[in-house]
Amino acid sequence: MENKSNMTTTPLLAFTRNMIGEIENRSTYVSAIKSDVEKQKEFINFLISEVQSATFKDITDVEGFVKWLDGELSSLVDERAVLKHFPQWPERKADAMREAAFSYRDLKNLEAEVTSFKVNPKESFNSELKKMQALQDRRACIN
Repeated sequence: MENKSNMTTTPLLAFTRNMIGEIENRSTYVSAIKSDVEKQKEFINFLISEVQSATFKDITDVEGFVKWLDGELSSLVDERAVLKHFPQWPERKADAMREAAFSYRDLKNLEAEVTSFKVNPKESFNSELKKMQALQDRRACIN
């Protein structure tokens, strides 16, 4: 009895997988990704070499590079889906540079807020202290 159910389940499972695969292949989204992988191969290989060879002495250069890289990658249908077809894509390095640029931008924004902070004599003392504390808390979170 048990073998009969296994015989029935195996073809059904294979059939289900084939149907899912066929549906995915007909999807315009998947087709667009496949198209990007094929048509943008040279361009992506160029970006791979740029990221791999990127070295910086100043964080502002990282910020500019990440902005440029994100602009270039924005032309892809789905960046992650396309890049996963390129095993040599330096994902960890690109993500680390993005994270560094994001943190630097956060610090610059916080610096601008802190340097422009002025005590408003019309506000209550407690209100002003809360604003200062909020700025200090943000600074602590960034560090």
